[in-house]
Amino acid sequence: MKNKLTKQIFDTLRKGKHISVGNTLWPHIEDNQEKLESLFSQIGFNLQVRSEKGYAYFLPDDDDLAKKESVRKIVGILNMILLDLKSKLNQSEMEQFIQGNLALPLDSINLHSTARFSNALSSVLKISDTEQLNNTIRFSAKYGFHKVENDRLYLLPASHRIFEFSMNHVDKLLQIEEEE
Repeated sequence: MKNKLTKQIFDTLRKGKHISVGNTLWPHIEDNQEKLESLFSQIGFNLQVRSEKGYAYFLPDDDDLAKKESVRKIVGILNMILLDLKSKLNQSEMEQFIQGNLALPLDSINLHSTARFSNALSSVLKISDTEQLNNTIRFSAKYGFHKVENDRLYLLPASHRIFEFSMNHVDKLLQIEEEE
């Protein structure tokens, strides 16, 4: 493994980003996992590689609670967006969005006006308005689930693992919601 690639991997992960399937660095992580784990542990970093899910990251020593909460927040938001879009997009458009081939303008994301999401956003995720929602989406792009370019939301391959449960159980979730 070349030192340049090792440095690129380290620099990316050190910034708190995940490297996932689709990233040009992913094959190098898979091919050199043991060497990288050993090398990074010598300098105090705990490399976590989830080959079965397709992503790698540094495990923080202090188990950073704020970071976990930020990740939970964006996972919740992205799932709400997906559920909201289910009734607005046809199957082909939905698949294109999930694959990252179709972007969603940030100004079209208005989950607060949707009764079924408004309460969850304000009480559970502590997001009070659309501006705060959009800022959270922009800020949390560093976790590797999505990117924001030209005020448009694109999903990245790493987002597939958070949608797997939602897509498999969306009918159950919607049925429970209707009963309430």
